[in-house]
Amino acid sequence: MKNYISILLLSLVCFAGCMRHRHDPRLVTVAGIVADKPKEALARLDSIDAEQLSDDDRGFYDFLTVKGQDKADVPLTKDSLI
Repeated sequence: MKNYISILLLSLVCFAGCMRHRHDPRLVTVAGIVADKPKEALARLDSIDAEQLSDDDRGFYDFLTVKGQDKADVPLTKDSLI
């Protein structure tokens, strides 16, 4: 019986750890346009307060910022993001 409970608890922990995180909808919108309209994507990113984002969304925000700057041929000034 103890093995059954242990397996059940381990399965629940694994299931909870594998759940997908939903990103901020504004970041998802930017991700959809960053390749085609990088300057518009950067403008939208500038309107988002990055301090209010979760840690996962902050990483996604930083990724989109670097990708947008690369696509818009903006020279990188912060190498700490890379």
